[in-house]
Amino acid sequence: MAAESSIGREFEDAVRLIEESILKRSPGYRKDLFVLEPRKRVHHRGVVHEIDLYVTVDHENGYRSIFIFECKARKEPVSKNDILIFAAKVSAVQAQAGFFVAPVFGKYARAQAVLEPRVELLDAKIVSGRELRDLPLAIETIRNPNESRVDMSIGFQSEPPPDFSGTLDAETVVLHSATRDVSLADIIYRWRADILNEQHGRLLSAGLTPGTYTWSRRQNFKFKRREWFIDDAEVSQIYFRMEAETEIVRPPLNVRFDISGRGTVDLFAPVEQNGGLVMNVSILHGGIGSGVANRRRIQEFLVQVQLTHARKHRGLTRR
Repeated sequence: MAAESSIGREFEDAVRLIEESILKRSPGYRKDLFVLEPRKRVHHRGVVHEIDLYVTVDHENGYRSIFIFECKARKEPVSKNDILIFAAKVSAVQAQAGFFVAPVFGKYARAQAVLEPRVELLDAKIVSGRELRDLPLAIETIRNPNESRVDMSIGFQSEPPPDFSGTLDAETVVLHSATRDVSLADIIYRWRADILNEQHGRLLSAGLTPGTYTWSRRQNFKFKRREWFIDDAEVSQIYFRMEAETEIVRPPLNVRFDISGRGTVDLFAPVEQNGGLVMNVSILHGGIGSGVANRRRIQEFLVQVQLTHARKHRGLTRR
């Protein structure tokens, strides 16, 4: 039952992403005029109606159009009674049209839909990723399984501050300039993030196979005269060395939702990231009027995936 509930929710989200993409490509699209509300509850005459997707279009002349969607991912065919209940929702919310999206419609459900002028059926296909070979794009992401190691040394124009030797607490060391103060810990954090982003881009663009790679980077940051001070000692340069492990992950495709004549959403397996975060990747391709031949042309990334220009990678060691 939990699995059915999960696939049903993912199906609803896929329909929302497709419809949102279609609206964004519409002439005159403005975010404040086109509102999509997933899983909306509407009260009408003491009755609560649950709407899988509620779309409002504001025409700026005091008139609004409402469109609603019902999404059924179940294996059993949609019945005539399902259509009647949905038609009642369309009437209750005064929608211009209602779209019923499902993989299987019974014979009498289709016959009843013909009698409902504001109900339209949208055929869908739900295909397990294990059955697919025509992936539009191989998704890769990266994560750092272990904390990176950072070593640094600070050079001065003359004598360093008193007792400035040995192991230092980066939180307590503060660099001063004419306009601001910044802790050494903040500088390390920023430089570490910049180097990680650059190195991750190199790894992803290098065409490497999924796995864990160790690497190191060295960088010498030189400063202008009288630019930074620690206490009264002028800082001339900071030598920065970083060692880290990066794992390239290629999540498998979990499921494809294909809505006939409107678009396709590929949902990949979630990837656990550092800090307990989970990344979910969905790709929308196709769209209104697009056929199977166009399916390999990606129209939109629904979860942003960083793509970088190809660069040669250096100093990589495969673990």
